Amino acid sequence: MNQPPKRHLFVVGFARSGTSLLYSLLNLHPKIRLLFEADLLSHSLIDTSIRTGQNWWERLDFYNSSFRRHGLKPLPAWKNIRSAKEAAAALYAEYGGNEAQYVGEKSPSYYNCLPKLAREFPDARFIVIWRNPHSIISSILSAGKNHYFFSNGSLPLRALIGFEQMQQDVLALRAQGTPVFDLCYEDLADKTEPWLRSICDFLEIPFAPRMLELDHADCSMFPPGEHHAKVRSGLLKRSHRSGDAPEDPFQREIPFYLARWKELFGDRLATKRYWRSTDSKGPHSFEITRNKFRYRLAKFYSEQIDTLEFDAPWTAFHGKYRLHRWPWSTIFQLVGKLRRQRFAAAVSVRADPRDHLLMWLAGARRRVGFPSRWSRPFLNEPVAHDPKTHKVEDWWKLQDKLTGTGEGHHAPRLVPDSAFAKNFATLLQKDSRPVIAVHCGARIPVRRWPEAYYRQVILNLRQKFDFQLVLIPDPDGYGAALSDLADHTFTKLNLHELPALLSCANAVLCNDSGPCHIAAALGIPVIVFFGPQLPELFRPFGDHHLVVIRDLCVYRPCSDYCRYPEPYCLTKLTPEITWPEIENHLLSLKTIPLKR
Repeated sequence: MNQPPKRHLFVVGFARSGTSLLYSLLNLHPKIRLLFEADLLSHSLIDTSIRTGQNWWERLDFYNSSFRRHGLKPLPAWKNIRSAKEAAAALYAEYGGNEAQYVGEKSPSYYNCLPKLAREFPDARFIVIWRNPHSIISSILSAGKNHYFFSNGSLPLRALIGFEQMQQDVLALRAQGTPVFDLCYEDLADKTEPWLRSICDFLEIPFAPRMLELDHADCSMFPPGEHHAKVRSGLLKRSHRSGDAPEDPFQREIPFYLARWKELFGDRLATKRYWRSTDSKGPHSFEITRNKFRYRLAKFYSEQIDTLEFDAPWTAFHGKYRLHRWPWSTIFQLVGKLRRQRFAAAVSVRADPRDHLLMWLAGARRRVGFPSRWSRPFLNEPVAHDPKTHKVEDWWKLQDKLTGTGEGHHAPRLVPDSAFAKNFATLLQKDSRPVIAVHCGARIPVRRWPEAYYRQVILNLRQKFDFQLVLIPDPDGYGAALSDLADHTFTKLNLHELPALLSCANAVLCNDSGPCHIAAALGIPVIVFFGPQLPELFRPFGDHHLVVIRDLCVYRPCSDYCRYPEPYCLTKLTPEITWPEIENHLLSLKTIPLKR
């Protein structure tokens, strides 16, 4: 007997909206078998792994334990997969087996990916679950007391703005004929059987009474954490907002947003239950714009930010003035794309007339930047520039010009990927000693402190302090020769993994390169070896970092254009010179104990 063809099903809702409850009930149906938060399509991890020649299933399993949680094993044919969509389809089919009619995934991470999912899987059906925004934010704050992911301070704002975006996306999908079923968590918890019957009708499959037996649900693929305790209990009961639940400032704005959504969406979605009694006026349009801007900033690696990748030839280290080699056709195409966007503002922190010319050609109405001799015709809002200020402070000046205020200055802050950070922390916590991470590479060779010097400093550290050493060689292998001194060596880390690993360190030793700024933005103390550049402009921003530098070359700073066969500003900066201040700085931090 021929089996009906499999169809794809996605269960989506913002975090703490009841997606896990709905998933557990649906997966009790013999014709439905969904993955639990594999998150293959909400980030670039799979595509990046494939592009760099790595096994995407190993990276995914390290990211969120998807294979271990679901009992999956990779197949030989998966080496031929060339995209995240193919990987997702393969995993869905493998986990679904032969009996399931609907395969797919449940994930709160897809709350802002509905149009993308519909494009990737045209046959898919969607079930979207809503919850009162007050309850979502209260639940996030409560879960944040015990779980790393929910302690992210941007989540309440994402919930508020994401709630509106999901409503817009659901209506857009319905308008193009995509089947979407939406319901509210409160209705599912109060009247479980009628709503499950309606879902089965939507999926055109018979209702299975077993769907009501939550105590028989398989929760083995759930990650550990108290935030899934109620589903694991097997009791079908509604979670109410506690009167002593923590509050967030954005909760005070919810009545105004409910009024806005009532006006925008009316009775077209199940969310209408949340604004039946509201009589507030909607928030001012400026407040909506401000919150959406903050939301986009809060989304690290976010798909909410549209990007056009362009490697400007005038930023090349060598050959930047060989105009005949510039990709002129690519530049003209870029200018055309930018002009069609009709930007309200363009900003550049570089006092570079070529950047400012591009901003002018793009047709931006406001062109804000630091003027140079040749760029004044292109900037209509120039900002006075102090060449001795740090780049972060330069960004603050541009922010003041754009907003018209001098308020809201914040130091760079980076939130690592919670799943990677958790896995790295679990690995490193097997050893109770604190962690010193060493990243001794740099993209520009003249910024690299010699490997032999790192070796001597590490040996000095081993004699004085008690710690575990994490070594991160450069992708070209620079630093790998120190592996014999390390407790852990991690190679070929991507931009999801590197911040997560550095966030587990108590201190970082590195050169004047990107990782020093990543570590500083994570709040990790950095000891950085400076050579040809100016620490006044490019030091790791903050007060608990140590810049190791000496004027050992008459041409320093040379902006990386060294006049000698080797960078004497670094090769003459020997361990004998640097060790006393490194030792004193680590002692002042009081996070690395002395060796007994």
